[in-house]
Amino acid sequence: MDLENRVAMLEAEARKRWGERWAIHTTRWADGDHQAWAFSTMGLTKDGDHAEHRIYLSENGEEAVVERITTEDHEKSREVIEVFNPTTQRASAAAARTQ
Repeated sequence: MDLENRVAMLEAEARKRWGERWAIHTTRWADGDHQAWAFSTMGLTKDGDHAEHRIYLSENGEEAVVERITTEDHEKSREVIEVFNPTTQRASAAAARTQ
């Protein structure tokens, strides 16, 4: 999947989930390879740690993963909270735990 289509899919999903409170991070290397993810900052947890949700797409765009990233003292922990097919919007059982 090219970067333009990846960003368009991430943008559509971010808008659906987070309205206007999101951003997309992209990196493109000289060899043409790229990566991108959408994220929304959730603020501080009750323990004072920084939390955000991120959406990543598989290489072919047929699988999306939503993770909760928590940063405490510069250490990141990741929790997968949902896996789904963005082209069919059928969420996994973990979707019930989101939002």
